[in-house]
Amino acid sequence: MKTTRFFASAILATFFFVTAPTLSHAYGVTDREITKLSPTLTMYTLEFEFGFLNAQMWMPMAASKTTVGGNTTSSLVLSTAPIQDKKYYVPQGKNGNFTLLVLEEHAVGGSKGSVTVNELPVTLQKSGDEAVIRVFTAEELKDFRVPNK
Repeated sequence: MKTTRFFASAILATFFFVTAPTLSHAYGVTDREITKLSPTLTMYTLEFEFGFLNAQMWMPMAASKTTVGGNTTSSLVLSTAPIQDKKYYVPQGKNGNFTLLVLEEHAVGGSKGSVTVNELPVTLQKSGDEAVIRVFTAEELKDFRVPNK
């Protein structure tokens, strides 16, 4: 009898620890696409959701501009979420819908053919606490790539 209770408790504890992280936040990719705009310009779009049950969140609008191996990429985050302090605002307990738009300028036939999000800084504020910047890493965002390989 004690063994049965132990296993039941162990299963319940395992369930709690596996599901607890997903209770506080929700984020994931909902769509992705590559569009060749010209022989030297490729557009990548990554649609995703982001939000937290226990904190307000602000998503940056500006992303980045980089040049690697002769290819220049410029990126921008788009959303219909309200804007506060030049960032998209998502209230506690809600998810915002976002689109990462990346334009890649390249030589003819020189497109990388993929885009991967390596980090994503968001500002979080729990009720009564100061706002903090939380940087999500490539490991946490492993599904945030176009195409999904």
